[in-house]
Amino acid sequence: MATKNTQRRKPTQQQELDQADETTLPNITSTSLREIIRQEIDRALQDSIQKLVKEQFNHINESIANLQQSLNFFNSQYEVIKINLDSKTTTIDKLEKDNIVLQNEIKDITKRLNLMEQHARSNNIELHCVPEHKNENLVSSVLHLSNIIGCKIGDTDIQYCARIAKINRQNSRPRSILVKFNSPRQRDTFLAASMNYNRKNPKSKLNSSHLGISGDNPSPIYVAEHLSADNKALHAAARVRAKERGYKFVWVRNGRIFMKKDELSEGHVINDIEKLKSLS
Repeated sequence: MATKNTQRRKPTQQQELDQADETTLPNITSTSLREIIRQEIDRALQDSIQKLVKEQFNHINESIANLQQSLNFFNSQYEVIKINLDSKTTTIDKLEKDNIVLQNEIKDITKRLNLMEQHARSNNIELHCVPEHKNENLVSSVLHLSNIIGCKIGDTDIQYCARIAKINRQNSRPRSILVKFNSPRQRDTFLAASMNYNRKNPKSKLNSSHLGISGDNPSPIYVAEHLSADNKALHAAARVRAKERGYKFVWVRNGRIFMKKDELSEGHVINDIEKLKSLS
């Protein structure tokens, strides 16, 4: 029986290395494998988190830098605005002081103009509520009234005589008559005579019947000083205030307005509206 010679193939170098690795690898269990995986995952997570945190931190730093830049800009603008505001405030304070000075000067000038206007009227009187007629002769009417009140004046004593326009055109009262005498003395004489006549004839004071104007109900005629526009307004306000506060007397003398509560009380000179407001 023939004998078979069996020859073993010589392992290759790669096979030898693989066999050597198998002998040197440690024994890896499932638990240790999970631990290795967990560690690798933790390491990867930490790297990712660190990277993300670093990116966010850089972004925050950039935002803070931009914010700081904006704050610096706003701060510089605020300083500019503050300087401008301080300058404007100083200017406004100066203008307010100047305005007060100017207002006082305007008041003073207004008072002086009013005094000048009133002085220019020192020869004049006004006749109120004299009925109007188409063919009326105003100078003759004034002369007729002067005879009634006992004030002898002539035609040449009257410089000017005419009706004046109404302030309120809706008012039904007749237009007033402006009479300008040659001198303040003649004006004062006529005023005093008219007041004396009314005082002596309380039941028949000056009225339209004295001018020959017939009627069942004669209208009263009032003789008054010719006041400036400002004094007229003040006089009207004084009469209203007198009714409100119970003052019995309001009168005008030489362009000045007076008020008195009763016969025993002291009189007040009314220079302006503020004086009226102060009356108790």
